[in-house]
Amino acid sequence: MSDVYSSLAVAIGLLAVKFSGHYILDPVIAIIVAVMILKTGIGLIRKTGDNLLDSSLPNEDIAIIENVLNNHKDKNLGIKTIKTSKSGNIKNIVLIIYLPCNMTLKETHRLCDKIEAELEEKLKHTNVIIHAEPDCKCLKKENCPALIK
Repeated sequence: MSDVYSSLAVAIGLLAVKFSGHYILDPVIAIIVAVMILKTGIGLIRKTGDNLLDSSLPNEDIAIIENVLNNHKDKNLGIKTIKTSKSGNIKNIVLIIYLPCNMTLKETHRLCDKIEAELEEKLKHTNVIIHAEPDCKCLKKENCPALIK
């Protein structure tokens, strides 16, 4: 769109100089066009640099991720780490979550699939990796507080 504006400014400048005879308008409009091109260039460099430097997702997206995870607190889900990056239009999300140590592998897998689907639905173009850790202070299953009744 900036090409249209800069071309339009050049055309207006040429017409203004021709019909008004004020030749000072030519360099003034040239400076305006140069500033427009510079602004567009800086914007492109920032956008490209963010993608190349593997920048994290914006705070709005991270809030959506946290909201999705918080919707599963009823399953005693805890959040250890949320890491995000962007590669092109793909949003990479790495989650490390705590789940009860008495949760079966099948239940854990089902929950992780559900979280991945919710994130894809809300954020689009996601690549989600979830690492689930047991929320258990002990190493022996028979000593786990979640299993003792």
